Amino acid sequence: MFTFIEVKFLHTIFLFFPLLFSAQTQTFRGENNKWGIKENERIIIPAVYDTLFNFDKEGNVCLACYRIKTTTTRNAMTITKTNHYCRYLNKNNNCLVIHINNNTDTCSVFQLSKNSVELYNDTFPFFAVSAKHKKYMVDKNFKQLTFVPYHNIYASSDKNFYVAEEKNEGDVVLTGLINTEEKQIIPFNYSGLTFNTADSLIIACSGSVRAKANDDIYNYKGEKIATYKTHVDMATKNFVIHKLYEPKQHYIIYNLQNDVRKQLDSDDLKLFRNDTVLIKQKNDWFFYNIHTYQKTLYKN
Repeated sequence: MFTFIEVKFLHTIFLFFPLLFSAQTQTFRGENNKWGIKENERIIIPAVYDTLFNFDKEGNVCLACYRIKTTTTRNAMTITKTNHYCRYLNKNNNCLVIHINNNTDTCSVFQLSKNSVELYNDTFPFFAVSAKHKKYMVDKNFKQLTFVPYHNIYASSDKNFYVAEEKNEGDVVLTGLINTEEKQIIPFNYSGLTFNTADSLIIACSGSVRAKANDDIYNYKGEKIATYKTHVDMATKNFVIHKLYEPKQHYIIYNLQNDVRKQLDSDDLKLFRNDTVLIKQKNDWFFYNIHTYQKTLYKN
């Protein structure tokens, strides 16, 4: 599990690296006012697309879109709408094709969503695509990884799991956990999941999706090992950290070893390593040992 400091460093590196790699390929506008991609002045994607997003930093995937306008009339008003129909392409100009509807149909044209480009440019070796208003996971070599249609699906903090979402009949989005073989590990009953990969724990928050429901803690086998009426912000093998908002925001640190609860006033709290957390008080961050209750200033 990365620490707060390590994640901050890695985030800076990941932002910088794409700038180095993006120079290898570049988009260009052809004489027909359409877009293509060149690599070292050699055309690898012909200029036939209305909108074109360049390859990810590894050079595996780009997104090429046709723009189609439709016009409808409603209450004597003419409404024009622009839709983008896109293909994921590799450097051989081959397109991604996935199986949908329980493998009875295929799809090679995908909906452009607000985060489509962000998803395939992420540092993960896989990304979610949107087909017929459902999400599927594929890798950057165009191998399909999931076949069950989900409202949403994305990477978890552990490479062996995906966080998935389903929408119920009341249009409430419920979150659950599946493994890479699409076996359900945690049921779709929650508003969100938080991982403690160091202790192989998953905190399942009910939030507003189930009135008066508990927050639960699971192990990686999908076994519920604890449940609490008070919101669980984080948990380790030795502590459970509750976050409360009344009368003002504060945390309760519950020591599982001696059954002692201690209140901690903090604007924010992040798990750092083992039983040390980072807490924010006013404008400063501190290391806080939840065994000894001692804090020291974190110097960035």
